[in-house]
Amino acid sequence: MERILDENQPRVQAGFRKGYSTTDHIYTLNQVIEKSNEYNVPLCVGFIDYDSAFDSVEHFAIFDALRKININETYVTILENIYRNASARVHIDNLESEPFPIHRGVRQGNPISPKLFTAAIEMIFRKADLEHGLNVDGETLKNLKFADDIALVTEKVENMEEQLNVLNNISLESGLKMHKGKTKYMNNFESNKDITIEKEKVEKVESYKYLGQTTYLKDTRKEEVTCRIRAGWSCFGRNREIFLDDKLPISLKIQVYDQCVLPTMTYGCQTWSLTKASTQKLRVAQRAMERKILGIKLADRVKCSEIVHFVAKQKWKWAGHVARLKDSRWTLRVTEWQPRNGKRSRGRQARRWRDDIVKTKGNTWSRDARDRDECRRDAEGYILQWLDRAS
Repeated sequence: MERILDENQPRVQAGFRKGYSTTDHIYTLNQVIEKSNEYNVPLCVGFIDYDSAFDSVEHFAIFDALRKININETYVTILENIYRNASARVHIDNLESEPFPIHRGVRQGNPISPKLFTAAIEMIFRKADLEHGLNVDGETLKNLKFADDIALVTEKVENMEEQLNVLNNISLESGLKMHKGKTKYMNNFESNKDITIEKEKVEKVESYKYLGQTTYLKDTRKEEVTCRIRAGWSCFGRNREIFLDDKLPISLKIQVYDQCVLPTMTYGCQTWSLTKASTQKLRVAQRAMERKILGIKLADRVKCSEIVHFVAKQKWKWAGHVARLKDSRWTLRVTEWQPRNGKRSRGRQARRWRDDIVKTKGNTWSRDARDRDECRRDAEGYILQWLDRAS
């Protein structure tokens, strides 16, 4: 059943699927924005927010979706029986309500629930049959989905409004309602056109947090590094009692730092366009945290995971992973994409994600990275260039 559910999901759905992660869509969206800006290609991105999506989807929509993708009727019947008898009670102090039936929402905590939900979402999109998107080497990128975290992609604001309204109407049939106040859009060109859904205006924004990373249509990387450092300090603060407790061994503090703070500060670092300034910011933040822990430079006493080394290593591993993809997913397509209908502006271009990789390996980096052994050998040279710059 799980195999059939996965086989009926498109490349744009990365939620709850083996071999996919949030990094796929974060990277894809960043590349689309980066190249659209570089080649002056018009771009409009709409971010959909459903009200309590997992708790709102109608049961009949789930079972209809399962039948349409030819899930064995025995399994569908079993699931129908489980959901048909679902009920709940409300407890307030010592009072308890009578049981009442539940006709919508997937069962929280059930291993199959996420895939049932994404099956229902996919059927909504098939019914919507969205027409507009972004032309990427002859193929149209229309949306990116991670379960209910959905980004629509078009070239015109008018097309975005049309598709949001079509999707909203069809989603309502399955019990999903767009939250008009939380659904946003952004575009990289001037437009006097406003987007409305059911006569309610959708807010245009300059940035939006998608899958945990703040997305900007302009200088995304500089802002994102600052955001990650801020998140790192927040995580540091939540573990302050551990870091500042003199009775705890240093090894434990380092373990907490490496397992909690470091991943928070470097989330999505595979997608960053690294610069000397950004790596220096990360190193300064790390050293400040080290001093907070012991009141001295922790590097003088014990070795933390060097954050610049970690970021560079993660990016190099991701580049190799993307180069070796064989399933034509959008992660690879947008990496190789060079817009033919756009033209670069004069003057110095903004730093691109691939620039530091090309500096190390040249323009044949993606071909060379398909050889895992060669990719591993080249990793040290790539990482060292950033350690030297940050030192």
